[in-house]
Amino acid sequence: MGAILALLADLVSQLPGSETVLPFNSVTALIGTPVVMWVMKTSSF
Repeated sequence: MGAILALLADLVSQLPGSETVLPFNSVTALIGTPVVMWVMKTSSF
């Protein structure tokens, strides 16, 4: 699952047809933040 996430983030960071490349870590943070928030919301403390 992590490898698939990394490949998707890499594809998004290099956006076909775009002249610029986004930093890989910022794309993974944008993808991972909602996941972490969802896990925190659904877990019982």
